[in-house]
Amino acid sequence: MIEESAIVVAVDGENAWIESSASSSCGSCSAVSSCGTSTLSKVMGNRSNRVKVINRVGAKVGERVVIAISEGGLLRGAARLYLIPLLALFVTVLSAEWILDSWFSTSSELLTIGLGAVGAFASVRWMKSRGLFESEELIPTIVKLYNDPIISPIV
Repeated sequence: MIEESAIVVAVDGENAWIESSASSSCGSCSAVSSCGTSTLSKVMGNRSNRVKVINRVGAKVGERVVIAISEGGLLRGAARLYLIPLLALFVTVLSAEWILDSWFSTSSELLTIGLGAVGAFASVRWMKSRGLFESEELIPTIVKLYNDPIISPIV
């Protein structure tokens, strides 16, 4: 499980909205001067992210919580988001190139690129219509409250 601490800012039934500050470990490695991620981190700064999560522990507004998402769910979500549209783009481009070349004896790069973009967009719309982006494994869950005795600091 990938875990992150956050603060509950709103509660909506079984869901909650949390805010989590984006933290970066950039600046501590030896490649900091030539790293693109480090530069991007400096530009973006420490912005807070607001995310809808599943609230099974009954967290209330203002409480510090631990949210988690499974590694497998995150990888499957990334594959859905990136690999399927990329495969659709390649298949559409190759099909368009073959159809234009064999049926019309011509090849238009601009048309082929445009059809590839349409194929990738169509795959995203198809996945959205099937609910593949709303799978529960892709939604983070509140797993602990910070006021639990297990994880509260010893004073």
